[in-house]
Amino acid sequence: MERLETTSALRPQPPAMSTGPALVDMAGVTKSFPGGTALHGVDFDVHLGEVHALVGQNGAGKSTLMKILGGLYPDHGGEVKISGQPARLTSPREAMRLGIAVIHQEFSLVPTLTIAENILLGHEPGHGPILRRQHIHTAAAARLQEFDLPLPLEQKVAAVGVATQQLTEIAKALSMRARVLVMDEPTARLSAPEKQKLFAIVRQLVSQDVAVVYISHFLEEIFEIADRVTILRDGRIVATRPASELDFRDVTSMMAGRETDGLARRTGRQPRNTRPVMLEINSLTREPFYRNVELSVREGEILGIGGLVGSGRTRLARAIVGVEPAAQGTIKITGRKVAPRSSGHALRLGIALLPENRKTEGLVLTRPASDNVAMMALQTTLAKRGVVRRRKRRTVVSELFHRLGIKPADPELDAQRFSGGNQQKIALAKVLAAGAKILILDQPTAGVDVVTKSQLHDVIRELAAGGVAILLISDEIEELLALSDTIAVMRGGTLIHTADAHNVDREGLLHLVTTGQTPGHRAGHALRDAPVSGPDKGESGCF
Repeated sequence: MERLETTSALRPQPPAMSTGPALVDMAGVTKSFPGGTALHGVDFDVHLGEVHALVGQNGAGKSTLMKILGGLYPDHGGEVKISGQPARLTSPREAMRLGIAVIHQEFSLVPTLTIAENILLGHEPGHGPILRRQHIHTAAAARLQEFDLPLPLEQKVAAVGVATQQLTEIAKALSMRARVLVMDEPTARLSAPEKQKLFAIVRQLVSQDVAVVYISHFLEEIFEIADRVTILRDGRIVATRPASELDFRDVTSMMAGRETDGLARRTGRQPRNTRPVMLEINSLTREPFYRNVELSVREGEILGIGGLVGSGRTRLARAIVGVEPAAQGTIKITGRKVAPRSSGHALRLGIALLPENRKTEGLVLTRPASDNVAMMALQTTLAKRGVVRRRKRRTVVSELFHRLGIKPADPELDAQRFSGGNQQKIALAKVLAAGAKILILDQPTAGVDVVTKSQLHDVIRELAAGGVAILLISDEIEELLALSDTIAVMRGGTLIHTADAHNVDREGLLHLVTTGQTPGHRAGHALRDAPVSGPDKGESGCF
């Protein structure tokens, strides 16, 4: 069995196991919700100067356990000790008082406040509102300087992208000078350089005897940063081991309760030029976000678009479905020129978007999951002449819950009651229910574990096999390679390369995404420019 290796330069050395009490010791922790029991007698601890990773499938109980530690769920069973003393974590404020800071998977930022105000929210300097405003920027800048973490402090959170919001959430936790720092999916929307900056911050904190609990679905991060790993499955501890004693397959097998395969490349592709063009865009431009973009997606094809955060991919997707206007260019659906005025209008034309941010754009969190799943389909298949077809609605919702393995299997629970990964499944179910023949999937597996990701990949492949044309936007190189028929790369608002996925390798694609340049010819893997143009051009280029 091949072990995923990391170098000592990248990974901190395991700390000597403390003979005294752990800084955090959670024993026999239980927690139940109306939909079922989330935690069954969980034991978990973390020591000074240690990174303890917590992994498991979506709904395994990871975030619930950390919300207990963060004071959000005081009505739990079991015992929590901080520095050997029993602690009553009755609120987030009480947890903060005991030195516990949590970076939650879902942001807790105030959009109308500046980044500086969010970073110091609840512990602002000074005694009056005027004095506080004068000192907030200075205090926030000083704290960020300690970690070399530049942020546009005067901008409001609502005006910045998801990646900057993620870094703001991290900076907010760092400003509390916590003894215990919980990071729940902290790199979900960070670029590769930003991830490495975060890892450097974690190592800096560990060297200062801060205890770090690290939750991530990116297992390569776990092997790079963690000293110990605890695997949760269905609310129970499966194992706690030193990271050096585990490999990728060990962890995925324990997460799933069975042997699992990696993300296999898609097979059985049809020749691209034998299929009709479903979506074609020509010279689509909206400065400064994207310019002169030309691409096409055929029936049953998955066209993957890679690029760094901010490369223009999401803005392009929003323009195609009419959420944002393009300044110039044309959009054609099955050869007919169209101009979608809104996402609803685009849906009636046969095209649907799974948005990047499920929390603010994909779901109504305070409504039942069933309402969310049926929302888009009410404009297509689930209503006739303004009358909802209730029986069909129940059937469609039930089938999608089963097909996507959404847990808990109760569609009448509010969407906010589901884990982040299951919320992502609900958002995908909402798009699937609409029955569109052209799908734009923007980060479709964001926040899901490796086992669930494999399941969702199967669903996406099934859609393509059924003739759906799919435009796939993903930050993950492996996902693009696993799913795509054709791969394109955007950089700085320009579509710089396209290629048949058969001719793409990981190293070449990663180099192009991160540098915008080809790495040149390598043995067996030539990388050359391919013209980016219409439906039958640029097919022979390879990475």
